[in-house]
Amino acid sequence: MRSKFDEQLRQLNNEMTMMSMLIEKAIQDTIEAFFNQDAETAKRIMSEDALVDQEQKTIENICFKLLI
Repeated sequence: MRSKFDEQLRQLNNEMTMMSMLIEKAIQDTIEAFFNQDAETAKRIMSEDALVDQEQKTIENICFKLLI
């Protein structure tokens, strides 16, 4: 039982790291797009936001599993 919990915690940590990396890149790209007035990059950033949304759902599911 404990090893399953530990594995879920590791998975949560990995997913949180992945999500933070996606968000960090989006922020960096957003700043660059803003200063360069790059509409194409801005559109790409908005379309990639779905990846962050998916990571959030994955994280929420892991957290729910940890609670039950």
